[in-house]
Amino acid sequence: MRWVQRGLVALTFCVVSVVGTVKAEPSLFGYTGLVFAPTTDTIPRNRFNASWYVDTEFVDTSSSYTLAYGLQEGIEISMSRFPRAIAGASSTLLNLKVRIREPELGRNVQVAAGITDITDESKGRRFYGRVEGGTRAYLVLSAPLWQSQRRRQDESDIQAVRGHLGLIAGRGRNNLFVALEAQLVRPLSIFGEVFDNDYHVGARLRVLPRVTLEGKVVNLRNPDVIIGVSYNQRW
Repeated sequence: MRWVQRGLVALTFCVVSVVGTVKAEPSLFGYTGLVFAPTTDTIPRNRFNASWYVDTEFVDTSSSYTLAYGLQEGIEISMSRFPRAIAGASSTLLNLKVRIREPELGRNVQVAAGITDITDESKGRRFYGRVEGGTRAYLVLSAPLWQSQRRRQDESDIQAVRGHLGLIAGRGRNNLFVALEAQLVRPLSIFGEVFDNDYHVGARLRVLPRVTLEGKVVNLRNPDVIIGVSYNQRW
């Protein structure tokens, strides 16, 4: 009961100190990332992340689910399940991501590559009416743009701003994407991205060591507001 009370306080005031960074959380497609843009983060070895999202415009029919697992350090597999209301037809996407360059205390550029919808189940249908599905390959670079000068034994306390730049290709189309992510208060992360020629933004708040609340806005020109929750645990 006490943990529930602490979680509610954190949600209300956004200033609670909780252990751990806001990292390795899923994008709407299941792989670790922001709204849609992948980052070089991966689920740690022998850990999994499960998440649930709903579109606030039509709550009853828009629930989607994701599950990601860390096979090895720097290698993750993930899946996401979308209803007809989101993807035009019920679709399950399988994804693979590999981090090519291991991080060194977060100071160097990191590189990752991945494949989304390996089985091409969505066959190019558009998700949320905007973002193209189907089998696509991507390469992404992540780098710190600013980092606080504080140093503690717990690296999770370091505040930082990171940038992400990548290329995603598939179904005869190649698109650059760019994203910015800021963790200015330890449990709170905010981010924005340009992905598939649309602007998307979001925020994450870790209310318990393993539980993160998420809010995402798809397409700022004609916004869909997505809310969700994710849970991290060792297998």
